[in-house]
Amino acid sequence: MSVQTSNIVKTITNAVLVTIFVTVNITFQVFCRPVWWAEVIAVTCLLWTVIRPLFRDKVHPLLSSFLSATTCLFWGYVCFFILTEDLLHMSAISLLVGLVFLLVFSFIEWRKKGMESTGARLLFGVVVAFAVSVAFVSAKTYHRTAQEIAAAGVGRMDSVQEGYWVERITGMHFIYHTRYCIFDGWRPPRLDPLLTVAMAANHYEDPLRELGVTLEERLQLYRKRYPGRPYKFKCPCAIHYGDMYHEDRLWNTYAPEKSNN
Repeated sequence: MSVQTSNIVKTITNAVLVTIFVTVNITFQVFCRPVWWAEVIAVTCLLWTVIRPLFRDKVHPLLSSFLSATTCLFWGYVCFFILTEDLLHMSAISLLVGLVFLLVFSFIEWRKKGMESTGARLLFGVVVAFAVSVAFVSAKTYHRTAQEIAAAGVGRMDSVQEGYWVERITGMHFIYHTRYCIFDGWRPPRLDPLLTVAMAANHYEDPLRELGVTLEERLQLYRKRYPGRPYKFKCPCAIHYGDMYHEDRLWNTYAPEKSNN
């Protein structure tokens, strides 16, 4: 079998595997729809997974290295998220396994043809190291914001400086899905990888839950704090029980006006 034929076979195989992965996810909804920046990364990584055997020698080595490193991070995250099943209580283990898979994927990629140049290997390592650093910083800043909210209390949340984590924490459980759970009814329709990693690193610290805030109160708090932002979406996370999401009393009782976006 020639090299070109072998690459075509690998591309077809990868395309079939990615198609199965996407189809299973659409059907059973392991992963919710990512927030916009994560969706861009996911589409790019899935596409690169498919076409890499054919194009790895036709694109610049640095671009190939960057895409391969990002794709390794993507698949490492996939492994991590699957292990965040609520029944297993494995936040630390899921992070560890995700990191192990990332290192395994990275090592395999490191050894592949097209990574011979020092620049390509260096860029690959820099991208992975940068992503891990971002995850670490996210965990620290999430914890700090959670502590500020817990200290201020619900009545004084306006005193907490506005930021990325304040919006994510307020929108948990009805906008943002925090971890994989097989038996959870309808799921929040958005997935933010930084949020899931930061929560796992902090033992799923949720300051509003610790303050006794119910889901209904959380929704009202979000609507008050972010009046111009959507909180209910046309596309639910899980197709099999999408009607449960749209017809839930949370919307009919506590947010009766039209809010789909």
